[in-house]
Amino acid sequence: MPVDKNHFILACFLEASRRSEFQHRWMSAKTWAQLIVKCTLITNTELVFNGVELNRCINAKKNSLIRSEMEDRVKVTSDPIGNFRNNRRLRGASITYYYYATLKGELPVTIQDKQWFENISDGTDLLNTVITRSDDLIRISPRMITNLYPQPAKKR
Repeated sequence: MPVDKNHFILACFLEASRRSEFQHRWMSAKTWAQLIVKCTLITNTELVFNGVELNRCINAKKNSLIRSEMEDRVKVTSDPIGNFRNNRRLRGASITYYYYATLKGELPVTIQDKQWFENISDGTDLLNTVITRSDDLIRISPRMITNLYPQPAKKR
């Protein structure tokens, strides 16, 4: 059965955002993709992805529900996904998306008198750690890919 790459990327991102070492820091899509590829046992080289593909996957029309939950920081219900998204555009550059992971039902932690973009992490401490076989790697099962997010039934 061929794997839909967008479902795979989204499943990897949501599974990685549940790891405590990746939580409570704003990181760019490029950093998230590098961390996920490093910590996931991907045997198929066609499934390796980068930050552009992660952004493209989350910005896809069929993931609009997830995207709207990521961008809503006002009303946090008891069961949101626990991921947040913000974007920043520096002068003369393109828009860069940043993602923040936390536990379900929590908001991003704010440090006194600082904007969210002053707390951006480049993830070098996570990228420089050595991964061994005994480490707790991100495991993505085919069942997770198919049951990732309930899709509405198609109308006839």
